[in-house]
Amino acid sequence: MLEKVICLFAMALLIGCNTPSSQPIRPKQEGSVYSPIEAIEGAASRQMGFRGTFEMLVKRAEYGQGKSKDFIFLNSEEDYRDRRCLTIRIPPAAIRDSLGKGIDPIKLYRNKVIRIEGIAEQNKIFFFSDSGIQSDKYYYQTHVVALSLNQITVIQE
Repeated sequence: MLEKVICLFAMALLIGCNTPSSQPIRPKQEGSVYSPIEAIEGAASRQMGFRGTFEMLVKRAEYGQGKSKDFIFLNSEEDYRDRRCLTIRIPPAAIRDSLGKGIDPIKLYRNKVIRIEGIAEQNKIFFFSDSGIQSDKYYYQTHVVALSLNQITVIQE
């Protein structure tokens, strides 16, 4: 009997828990800015991505590896595999344009708070063996693509 009471209490407690992350992200008022967590949750709940204005502190900025070596990645977390990490992906064309103007995007954005307008989308990232063979293991990253550095504004130095 005591076990049933404890079980019922636990179920009632779980049902009553309503954390913000369990709620779908709804559009805010026009002009609102979303945090990395809101971007990630919004992208996870939509097949076509989550359009908005996103703001984050760039904790890590670097060139990619492997197939992505020509891209620059700006991450909201030190560990880009962290599920709380929002990544801004800057393709080679945008990098070439900025380097032609004497701007190094890595130095420009590292340790700064930035704002970007775009679409946050979930990307499936597969793991590869040392010999380059794709495994069946993967995780998700949430990316916003910056086709131009004009999409990115430094908010705080």
